Amino acid sequence: MRNFVLLIFFVCLMAGCSGIPKNITASTVSQPQGIVVMESKEYPLVINQFEWKEANSETKKLGGPSVYELAERFETIEAEKGAILKLQLEKNPYSIEIKQEDEKGSISEVQLTENEITLPLEKGYFIYEITAEWNEGTVSYIFDVNVN
Repeated sequence: MRNFVLLIFFVCLMAGCSGIPKNITASTVSQPQGIVVMESKEYPLVINQFEWKEANSETKKLGGPSVYELAERFETIEAEKGAILKLQLEKNPYSIEIKQEDEKGSISEVQLTENEITLPLEKGYFIYEITAEWNEGTVSYIFDVNVN
């Protein structure tokens, strides 16, 4: 009899914890993801900072690890001089700005043409920061490339 009561108790407990009540909605706010494609291989971008608003929800991340620490989380792309990378971001941003930092710390703006980036014609290690804007907010992404 005791086992039967325990069984009923656990069934009721599990039924009570089975999800979100229908009158409460879960937040579905999520920042657009992005990838860089080189020679058919996809590399997911690392999200750096963001501000995003949808419906009645808002989310922000304005601080955190440095660009260098974030680049360590990315699978460094090994590429040849002048190789072409294709950028794909969800939800079609209306503005994209790309900055490239070399090993010496020099930062320059990179031209994006038809969602493609041409890598430098010199060997070296480069970190890229992409800042994209949508009506809902702004997201910046990080990736790095070792040009051989």
